[in-house]
Amino acid sequence: MSSTSHEKTPSPSPLTLHTHAFISAFIAGSPPAETLSKYFTPTASIHEHGPEWARERLPFLAKTFTGRSSSPTSSSSSSSLTTTDATPTIKTSKDQNNQDSNNGETMDDYYALLSSILRFKPSSETLPPLDAFNVDEEKGV
Repeated sequence: MSSTSHEKTPSPSPLTLHTHAFISAFIAGSPPAETLSKYFTPTASIHEHGPEWARERLPFLAKTFTGRSSSPTSSSSSSSLTTTDATPTIKTSKDQNNQDSNNGETMDDYYALLSSILRFKPSSETLPPLDAFNVDEEKGV
């Protein structure tokens, strides 16, 4: 008599589902302010790693962008993208809560800088299936 083992595939964790939803929103082209508000805490930070040789062309590498602008449309917080010698830089004016080791650059500034340099053209295969995500629940990443 043969028995067939029906192993139940574990359900994706809440962190995996949240990660998948964030990437789905990013791929769909959701506005940065909406994406940041929905998927990040106000005090979260973004730090993108990359090789030192690439930092001149990709100035968001090896920098930490922390928190949010007071309000994306607020007059108390302004952000302007400038280009000098083909290297984009961000000049910001933020409230004191966001001025720490990141020189006051927020996650909103990260998205502005990123979108000024890179173009993203997703296809139907851009979003990996849920079971392809590598999420460490213990570390929260």
